Amino acid sequence: MINPHAAGAPAEARRSLRREEMVTFGADLDWLIDPTLIPASATEFTPPRTNDPCEALAGWMLDQVVDWSGRFHYELNYAGTFDKHKLDPVDRIVIRDTIRKQTWGAYAPGIMATSQVFEVTPHVAAREGITDPARWAEIALEGKNFASAYARSGTDVQALVRSYLADGKGIFNTTKFELSGSGITTITPVEKLVSMAKEVTTLYIPGANTANICTAMQAPMVGSANKQTMYDAFWDAFRTAAETHIYPSVVPETPKEPHQDSEDEIYAKMRETIEEFLRRDVAALLECDDFDMAQVLGALGITGVDLTQFKS
Repeated sequence: MINPHAAGAPAEARRSLRREEMVTFGADLDWLIDPTLIPASATEFTPPRTNDPCEALAGWMLDQVVDWSGRFHYELNYAGTFDKHKLDPVDRIVIRDTIRKQTWGAYAPGIMATSQVFEVTPHVAAREGITDPARWAEIALEGKNFASAYARSGTDVQALVRSYLADGKGIFNTTKFELSGSGITTITPVEKLVSMAKEVTTLYIPGANTANICTAMQAPMVGSANKQTMYDAFWDAFRTAAETHIYPSVVPETPKEPHQDSEDEIYAKMRETIEEFLRRDVAALLECDDFDMAQVLGALGITGVDLTQFKS
């Protein structure tokens, strides 16, 4: 939740390298170029890891991306990017290590968020009287319009909005969604949810960058006539795989009536969520060795701390 490189030159350098990485694997992974190549096995799930084929598909995509990065990340233009942003030696080491070791963490939020939209869509559509699986994929694809509203926010804001919509679980709550026009959207306007999440984030993490944009929305999909960005490419891949391998066998849940929480209820749930996120961050920080902890604290502007007082 806490991003020690939330803003500034190090963050821009890291995002630039991820954009370069996405542009490169976007032209290299055949299933992003032609999603009909995604095998049915990509949607097979194995409890207890997951009981959801959309989540299984997200995991398969992440495995593909992580594998590619592990083999080719060293070809990225590290030196040129670091020089452009005038990074000091420590930042260069930290960012190179981050690109190498944290590929899953970099891509999982966006890919898992997409899977949540595709998972919830058949149940909401069926509740609204659309029971033909052939229509669900296009309805889900339109969900990228509301999802893009929180994808244009900082990571912390995105996490709060998604956690609220899923009641803190992995699957979106159907009662918080409805159909609008040709697609699925949130009952509480997503712009309102984003605004509230920004308020809560700023309250609990002063100085947090709440205005970032999903890197995939800034990475062009090279050589594609109908997919402008990597954001479009992943959504199109989900649509094709869901339409072919997932939706024909989905049995919609018993309809649950839509419900709109009050603003006070939403604020309370978001505050509870961010407090839990922060507790986890502190616990993870205490597991760091002294060097790593010093780097994280220093990036947060905290210096001169006796680290031994946190060690048992």
